[in-house]
Amino acid sequence: MMYQMSISLAMHKDYIDALNQIECAYNKLENDELKRKHYYIYIHYLKLMGVNGSYTNLKHVFAEAIDIIDEHPDVYFYYAIGLVNLKDYEGSIHYFNQYFIFFEGILVEQSE
Repeated sequence: MMYQMSISLAMHKDYIDALNQIECAYNKLENDELKRKHYYIYIHYLKLMGVNGSYTNLKHVFAEAIDIIDEHPDVYFYYAIGLVNLKDYEGSIHYFNQYFIFFEGILVEQSE
């Protein structure tokens, strides 16, 4: 419910309340089973941190997300964006490269 509320608030450009709702949803993920089942909360949380310029939990949330859903490119993308905003340019380049690795096969297939 909090996730959906966060999505709705973000769609209406109420980003601060959207961030608050997704933080509440994130805090309810008490065990690995719930974290894996609701992995999309991590992606939305990382995205809203960037939208709001609120990076307090960025590294912690990213580290958890990678443990749970390391195969999802958006995790790397939103983390790289956050690192740019924190002026960690070398780190952001590394994670943008990680993001692009997901698309190497797709881009090669489309260019042939």
